[in-house]
Amino acid sequence: MLTKEDINELRDFFEKERVRGKKLLKYSIDPNLLTVKSKFKVSFGLNKYKEIILKEETELELGGRGKDSFILIYLIKNEKMIKDGQITLLGSEIKEIEEDNVHFGLLCLIEVSESSEKEIGYIDNLSFVSNGIEGFMIRSIPRKFWCRISSEVLKKGFSFEFLGTAFYYLFKESYGDKIDRIEIFFINNDLESIKEFLKVNASIQDKYLEKNREKIEKWKKKIECEYDWGCHICPYRFECQKFKEILIKRENIE
Repeated sequence: MLTKEDINELRDFFEKERVRGKKLLKYSIDPNLLTVKSKFKVSFGLNKYKEIILKEETELELGGRGKDSFILIYLIKNEKMIKDGQITLLGSEIKEIEEDNVHFGLLCLIEVSESSEKEIGYIDNLSFVSNGIEGFMIRSIPRKFWCRISSEVLKKGFSFEFLGTAFYYLFKESYGDKIDRIEIFFINNDLESIKEFLKVNASIQDKYLEKNREKIEKWKKKIECEYDWGCHICPYRFECQKFKEILIKRENIE
């Protein structure tokens, strides 16, 4: 889990980008769901929009073909380090985007209790998000975050403020009281900022890996893992976690 210092380092990146002259917007999510649903013309709801958006129906792709993208979801121990309901956007709002395919990044900090962290494990499968937002689809591409937004919902005013709000409430609805607070960060259409942010994140991950290197190497040897990428970006880490839980249960029984 990230420490308070790690979180501050991530937040400082966005502030430094603002000081450099980059556009930085912040939104606060209304805690009243009825007010939220009346505010936006685009709809969302858990598993209510299981639609496939075809290329000809798509007006904007986030992290599409030929573009850099990332998604990072961190579970944080419940120590009130998260600014609940805050959305930070580095870059322009959707209505100001002229391209039909942009570089894109998403960072989501989720505060949970220690017991909830063990129950949740890894949040890799975002089908509940993809199936929960009108006119929005996440394409399944390993180690990329590729989204399609239909022309119909863009006409209704689909925005990053709405997308962050929908993510917030869909996570809450899907995981219930296991989640205490959520803070969301977007980086839109700025390749330089995305690359610099990933360097900051890699530095944080390196500190974690160094602390746990011996434990990780023992685990990889045990399951005969030959992948040289880090566990935090491994596309098979969800399956690995499940396999680990089975092994632990078996060892306890024995």
